[in-house]
This record gives sequence, structure tokens and C-alpha cells, in this order.
Amino acid sequence: MKPGKIVGIYLAAGNSSRFGSNKLEQILHGQALGSIALKTALQSKLDQIIVVTKPKDKLDWITQQFQSLYKNKLIITSCKRAQDGQAYSLMCGLKKSEQLGAQAIVVLLADQPFIASTMIDGLIKQFVQAVEIPFIASSIKGIFHPPILFHKKIFPLLLAELSGDRGAHYFIKKHLHDGKFIHYTNPVPFIDIDTKEDFECICLIE
Repeated sequence: MKPGKIVGIYLAAGNSSRFGSNKLEQILHGQALGSIALKTALQSKLDQIIVVTKPKDKLDWITQQFQSLYKNKLIITSCKRAQDGQAYSLMCGLKKSEQLGAQAIVVLLADQPFIASTMIDGLIKQFVQAVEIPFIASSIKGIFHPPILFHKKIFPLLLAELSGDRGAHYFIKKHLHDGKFIHYTNPVPFIDIDTKEDFECICLIE
């Protein structure tokens, strides 16, 4: 049994500056890139998902079906300072999670299409078994990546230390010995898309 509400923070407010256009709208295997990991998150054991976007984003990549089928689970929030760095998007999601009474959050990236719901549920399972751990992160070859779970007891510390592009990665690196890691051997789930070359490569992955 979960110790309380666990909320996903789906970071979708990037500028796609290296891509040259909105990468979340790109079609991968018949689906908009940004919708793939969102669907995965919505099908996981997370209680709610906060999608953090930029002001005036069209959000065409979030289907009406998602918004209808998961209307009680999906929350869309706009971050006014998203252009100043990912940390501000995370802070927006974190503050919204506090308002929702979250016991923990799971940080997810919208440009990471190959994550699996079992990875998210694995974080939740570990959290239930060791509910006082400050954070639980996914890791491959000693390098940690989202999805990452954070306990509510460190929300104030996160908010205090996040700044600009100093996001969750910076925080974990600073507090490396305080958390727990789930180790993986397959690198594919951790691929994220920054450039059109990245996208062309992942189009070859089934």
C-alpha cells in the first residue's frame, strides 16, 4: 500500500533550441514524440501527472483522448519562467505537487520516449519499501537519469537549491550518498532527443 499520493512531474517546457522546432510535435511510430512518455506515465501507478509547459504552448501533442480518458489524473500547468532553465519548470511542478498534497514526486522528461511504466512503478515499489529514503533514481553504468523519485521531506531543499539549468541532476550529484539507485543495463529507455540527428536515429528503434 502506498504511503500517500505520488505525483509525476512531466517536464515539457523546453525550448527545443538544438532541434530547431518543437520536437514534442514530431511523429515517431505514428505518435507525437511528447505523447509517448506521457501515455507511459498515465498508465503507471502514479496518482496524478503534472505536465509543465511554456506559456502559450499549443500542446497539439497532448491528444484530446488523453485529456478525456485521464481527466482526473492529468494536470497541465504553465511555467512563466520556463525559458530561464529546466530548474524553473521543475520548481513549478514541485509547487503544484505540494498543493496536491504529494508524498513524493517522480520527475519525467517529455523527450524520453522509451521509458516503461515498469520503471516508474519500480521507483514507487522501492519507495513503499523504504519510505524515508530522500530520493530514488534510475541508473545505468553509474550515471543517473530520470525517472527519479523525490520524497516530500526534501521538497524545501530542492526548491532552495534549484536554479537555472541546475535541476534534479545537480541536486542528486550533491547528495549522492543520501539516496538509492535502481540499476539498469539497457541504455535505450534513457535516450532523450535533443537534435534532429537524435530523432533520425531513434526512428530506427522499434
